[in-house]
Amino acid sequence: MGEFYLPERGYFAWQQPFFFLAGERGAVLSFFGEIVYAVVGERDEVDRVAVRSRIPVRAAEVVETPEKFWLLKERNFSLKWDALNEWTWVYDSLARRYRMMKGIEEVEPKPTLLWQEGWKPKIWGKDYFAAAKVGLPQGQRWFYRLAEEMPKLAEWRIRVVYVSGALESDADHRREEFLPGSLCFGSVCAPWRLEVSPFMGREEGLRHLCQEAHRYGIKIVLWSTPAHLSNSSPLLGDHPEWLAWRADGKPEHFGYGDITGVSLRRGYFEYVIRQYEKVRKTTGFDGV
Repeated sequence: MGEFYLPERGYFAWQQPFFFLAGERGAVLSFFGEIVYAVVGERDEVDRVAVRSRIPVRAAEVVETPEKFWLLKERNFSLKWDALNEWTWVYDSLARRYRMMKGIEEVEPKPTLLWQEGWKPKIWGKDYFAAAKVGLPQGQRWFYRLAEEMPKLAEWRIRVVYVSGALESDADHRREEFLPGSLCFGSVCAPWRLEVSPFMGREEGLRHLCQEAHRYGIKIVLWSTPAHLSNSSPLLGDHPEWLAWRADGKPEHFGYGDITGVSLRRGYFEYVIRQYEKVRKTTGFDGV
């Protein structure tokens, strides 16, 4: 397969880090027996590949080193497309396993509209959230305006609308509400809580949008980033045990200055599922 080098880093891998490589001698897959943050890296050294994994050890708690599994397959993957097909099979198999573990339903792709207008719409010629912060009437907030577009989207045979900015984030708060030194700047990608955005139209607005969409056979999917929170999120102060730690002992921030990673263990995962279920029950959205 030629020279291969992957620098050592986290690779957003603290969901479930695993290593895969396929070449002329076969394929190898390595993964941990449980969800854990690990820094993984590998380097092609002549006729072999050196693999390195680092797992954080926290002095404040006793953490067993998770079991690591290795699967080998002897086959000649002489073409990169053969290797890619094998990787796709591995990825789909692992994803299927985790969906079954958590009871998550897989839905086949359908004609989908990525609706980014809730982020920075140009209809008013200025930032939407800035308009909302000066007291935009509830009936003019974005969920209601998007609901008015459902007949047109139905004519286009759109069956899924993928909505960004639907849940509370830095964009819903003024700069004076950000913690000093937080580096927050109003990003919709920096969640505060997994609650419906007040400036998009609150739960009643999202419920209205879902009802209108369903009248036309359209599903509403919410874009959400629950694996990190805004540095100014009150949840981090209330639950410091939810913080995600890098292998070097520093909080995970994925290279961004305004967010902090949160662990999908220690109670945070249960909070995520509970909030999604609550919002879905009160609004009727179809997926995330």
